[in-house]
Amino acid sequence: MKLNLKRFFPFIVNRYLVISRYVLLVLTTVIIALIYPSNNFKYDFELGRPWRYDNLYAPYTFAIQKDKKIVEEERENARKNFIPYYKIKTQVGDEVEKKFAVELATHFVELRLDSTVTVHKSDSANYYKTGIDLIEKIYRKGIINLAENHKQKFNQVYVIEKNVSSLHPIGSFYNLQQAFQIIENEINDSPNIVKGFLTPLIQSTLSPNISYDVTISDKFLAQSIADISTTKGVVQKGEEIVAQGTLIDEATFQKLLSLRSSYEEKNLSRQHPWWMFIGYLIVSALAIGIFYRFIIQIRPEVAKNNRHLSFLFILIILFLLLVRLVVSLDITLVLYAIPFGILPILLRTFMGNQLTLYAYTLVLLLSSFMLPVGLEYLFMQFVVGLVAILSTIRTYYWSQFFLSALYILLAYTFSYTGLSLIQYGTVSLGDWRIFAMFVVNAFLCLLAYPLIPLFEQLFGFVSNLTLIELSDLNKPLLKELSGKAPGTFWHSQQVANLAEAAAYEVGANTLLVKVGSLYHDIGKMEHPIYFIENQPTNINPHDELSPSDSVYYIIEHVRLGVETAKKHKLPDLVIDFIRTHHGTTTVSYFLDKYRKMYPDEKIDIKDFEYPGPLPYSKETAIVMIADSLEAASISLKNPTDLQIQQLVDNIVQGKIDSGQFVHCDLSFKDIQTIKKVMKKMLKSKFHIRVSYPKPNIAAHLSENL
Repeated sequence: MKLNLKRFFPFIVNRYLVISRYVLLVLTTVIIALIYPSNNFKYDFELGRPWRYDNLYAPYTFAIQKDKKIVEEERENARKNFIPYYKIKTQVGDEVEKKFAVELATHFVELRLDSTVTVHKSDSANYYKTGIDLIEKIYRKGIINLAENHKQKFNQVYVIEKNVSSLHPIGSFYNLQQAFQIIENEINDSPNIVKGFLTPLIQSTLSPNISYDVTISDKFLAQSIADISTTKGVVQKGEEIVAQGTLIDEATFQKLLSLRSSYEEKNLSRQHPWWMFIGYLIVSALAIGIFYRFIIQIRPEVAKNNRHLSFLFILIILFLLLVRLVVSLDITLVLYAIPFGILPILLRTFMGNQLTLYAYTLVLLLSSFMLPVGLEYLFMQFVVGLVAILSTIRTYYWSQFFLSALYILLAYTFSYTGLSLIQYGTVSLGDWRIFAMFVVNAFLCLLAYPLIPLFEQLFGFVSNLTLIELSDLNKPLLKELSGKAPGTFWHSQQVANLAEAAAYEVGANTLLVKVGSLYHDIGKMEHPIYFIENQPTNINPHDELSPSDSVYYIIEHVRLGVETAKKHKLPDLVIDFIRTHHGTTTVSYFLDKYRKMYPDEKIDIKDFEYPGPLPYSKETAIVMIADSLEAASISLKNPTDLQIQQLVDNIVQGKIDSGQFVHCDLSFKDIQTIKKVMKKMLKSKFHIRVSYPKPNIAAHLSENL
């Protein structure tokens, strides 16, 4: 079938977000499958823990591997006790004799010319014979050149002569200094010999004939190390390795390690590794696919946001990589230092409780394929994850993060203690190192908090820490607002109070609502005098403007607010409050004024509407309501309870009728709750007291008589 490019490219362009989303899911699945190790030994076991499975019998005969530490100690002992090899060079003696003969002939002439010494030409043969005899005597025993690192360390060495090695004490050979002394003593005892002539002459010709053979020594040392056995006995086929419920001691633990190593070696040699990868791919696809379907149901806004999905899956992949790295160290103790608490802390900060819990559970399940520990370990990490989620629900300050780390440490300590009591009936003091790992783990969990600003920058999130910082009224932008538009600044604070109270009652993000309220009108700083709250006198510049010009200045504050917010690098989540706090509502006052001035002119209603967009969340909708109510309430002079109720009902109903809430998830119950809270807040603002019926004093007195 011929590919229709005219349809294909528009299809890709129009659906690239959906396509990229599914590409992300596929990539995540493949990467997770690649992370898993290429083994599938089905038993999890740990030294000192009971065997949870049925009695285990050897499926085949296998060798018991020695502990790696023991093997390394034996190899180190082999290195320490290794006796080096030296080699005799037989030609050295002959070379020394020839050199002596040449030196003697040269220097004997000089000796004869010395007037202080009486030497005849016939004495040359005597000098030659004396020197040769001494040289032969020295080399019959041999001169050894002992390597510097062998001195004071060995008292015997292997000596190789004619490809045959034999063990000799080092003292059975001369060193060069000893050879010099022998020559000096022998010549001093010889008559008719000029000592000062012959002694240095012989000494100058001597050189060691036994020297260290590095090549041969290294070869035999390597062979000696290679001969060290890495096994200690065998387990016969059908032999019981461990019984159910038995504590795994050192010997049993080594048998299980040997079985796992043998099993993986045999298994990998039998089957193609691609089949194992395909198996992991299927499992990963099921896990990620079901998890994504779950996200669609509980958080559809996350499921449709590629940036949020990328953050979620990247975090899961990074943590699985961390688990894989620690597992590859093959040190069980270090597994207790894996900071599982980091994951729920980071996810909870940006994704909320429900999604965090399911994502964390998914990571634990995927990690179980790699972790060589039992269900008790996973249970402990699950408890820690719940504690991390609950302890960070309202964490706004750095000091509270350290408190969360303390809660995580306590969760590890108590859960491990409880599991130990169940399994052993006591807490083993030998496991104090595990408690030390828990301290390291809790400390590592604190690394989540410096990562929060990093993820904010990478993925455009806003954390509670950032919101707390933005809510400070001493921030430069808010200080500028209070200076240029003090009425707007006061209005924004009142909106924040109203919105925050309503948000709390409907379960919205109160901190986000507060910050959004404080910044929603910063666009009014550009032309503050055109807004009634900033007019200190009765002079109103709109009296001199046409309705169209007035509407321009009123609506323009939204665009100016967005520009100002971007200039000051406010988060997009906060800027959304500036964009949406008026939605697409109509500036009714100037629309009515225009109609009165030009009754016969056709009006385009959109010229008097805010550009939008509409509120898309509970938080932005609440700020819209609070902004309208606070602005409208200023016109009330000594209002009654009924007037406030009517004001709230009319404004909220007006927003509903104009379709301002069609894109947000406010329910009818939420709207009723918001109205109730804001009525109460406005009554408090105007100090309105509830009217109680007058008591029947006579009846009251009669009841008490």
